[in-house]
Amino acid sequence: MKDFLIASNFAGLAFGTAGCAAVHALSYPLGGTYHVPHGESNYALFTAVLEVYGEAGLEGRLAELADTLAALLACRREEAFARLAELLAAILPLKRLREYGMTEQDVSLFARTVIVSQQRLLANNFRPLSEEEIAKIYASLL
Repeated sequence: MKDFLIASNFAGLAFGTAGCAAVHALSYPLGGTYHVPHGESNYALFTAVLEVYGEAGLEGRLAELADTLAALLACRREEAFARLAELLAAILPLKRLREYGMTEQDVSLFARTVIVSQQRLLANNFRPLSEEEIAKIYASLL
């Protein structure tokens, strides 16, 4: 339990120092509306956010992450985030957002909610995401 508490404290320090970004911002409407635990809603959105970040091109720290994952997963850097999603889903199956109750009508509503109410988190994004890109993330996971 002591190790667990120390690790939890370090995680809190990391989040407090580095800040949270799009994954957390997008998870709030899902969790708040459908009572999905925050960690689970983050997992539901994680790799889809990485994929959208990568669509604008792999550069900087995102390229470093893709290269590291590609080396570990024995794939090309352009496939790294998709392969990561496959690996994670093999460990813990990823639910579709509709399994939580999300509907197509929620997509634009949730995207607008994120833009309006989560700017403090979106300010930490790897790159800015438009409302349309956020809606695309939700729609891709329905």
